[in-house]
Amino acid sequence: MRAADLLAQYRKSLNPPYTSKDLTAILATVFVLVILPLTVIAGLQARSLFPQAKTTKDVPVAKAGEPTFISNELLIKVKKGSRNKVKVGSPTNMGISSINKINKEFRVKKFSQVAKVGKKSKRKAEIFAWYKVNLPGKGEKVSGKLEKTVLKLTEKNNSNPVVETLQQLIFKLSKDPNIAVIEPNYVVSILPAATDPAKPTSTPEPATTEQVTPAATPNDPYYSSSGSWGQDYQDL
Repeated sequence: MRAADLLAQYRKSLNPPYTSKDLTAILATVFVLVILPLTVIAGLQARSLFPQAKTTKDVPVAKAGEPTFISNELLIKVKKGSRNKVKVGSPTNMGISSINKINKEFRVKKFSQVAKVGKKSKRKAEIFAWYKVNLPGKGEKVSGKLEKTVLKLTEKNNSNPVVETLQQLIFKLSKDPNIAVIEPNYVVSILPAATDPAKPTSTPEPATTEQVTPAATPNDPYYSSSGSWGQDYQDL
C-alpha cells in the first residue's frame, strides 16, 4: 500500500462518524498531540527544581595580585659545602643522610633540581644549588607567603592538610645544617591593567608627556630582589 493511501485512510478514520475500528488511531493522535508534549514540559519543570551543582565561583581561589604558592611544593637551596654530595633520583637516597631521613618521614614524592646543568653552564652557579621537593597529594594554588623571620606560612585557608604538612616540613628542614634557604614554590602572575568604569572604552585618551607607571606588575617576591642565587643582577 502506498503512503498516500495510508494517509487517506488515516484522515478518514479521524473524521466522523466514528467506528470502533477508529479508536486506536484517535487515541494515538491524542497521545502524540497532547499527552506527549505535556509529559516533556512537566519533566523539564521538575528538572529545574533540583538543586544546581556548585560552580567554580563557589570555590575559594587565589585572587590576582596576592602572593600565591603551590600547596605541596617546596624549594630548598643546599649550602656550598654539601652541594657535591647531592644526587637527583630517589628522595630517600639523594646523597645527604639527614635530608634522606626527613624525605622518608614526610613521604616526599619527588626530589629534583630546579635548573638543569647545560653543556656551557657554570656548574658552580648558585642557581644549580636549588632543588624542588614534591609532597604527595594534588598541588593547589594557595594565597599566602612564608614569613621568613619566623618561618611561618601565612594563608587564608588554614584547614588545608597539605599546607599543614608543608609547614611541618619547613620547620624540619630549617634545622638541617645542609640547607641554606627554604622557599615555597611561588606562582608568578601578572595583574591585568586597571580600567576606569566611568570612562567609555571607545573614547580615545588624550596624548600625554607625563611618565606613566605600569599598572601590571608581577606578584613574585623575587621580582624586586637580587642576588638570591649569588648573581650580581636582579633575580627576575
